[in-house]
Amino acid sequence: MSFTKTRLPVGRYEFFQFFAEGSAAAMDESLAPGCAFELADIRLHLSVLHASAEYFRAYVSAVQGSAYNGGFISQLMSTVSDLYWSPSAPMLFQRGDQVRFTMNLSSANVWGLTVSGWSVAEPVDLT
Repeated sequence: MSFTKTRLPVGRYEFFQFFAEGSAAAMDESLAPGCAFELADIRLHLSVLHASAEYFRAYVSAVQGSAYNGGFISQLMSTVSDLYWSPSAPMLFQRGDQVRFTMNLSSANVWGLTVSGWSVAEPVDLT
């Protein structure tokens, strides 16, 4: 187990948005800003409801290795065409972490994905 102390002054945060869209047979998008970051919200719009039971999933692929990977959204999309998700507590990710968004699509479905968050500038050496 390891612990790293990091001080994050408010001025070190920078707002970002990630946009993706498509209509292929499957969604497989990755958010990897290359710095530490915090997720603010995830919005997904489908042009039509899924005809079958398909799930929208979001999970982290952690830079520390597969033992730290984990999913945080698994939403059935057969009754939902507009999804808005916001964490109930801050979700902080390390530099090198990657958030992946996946979903199989039923025919003729167009989707749009928006992810908002805050990137964190590299910390200064506090020693």
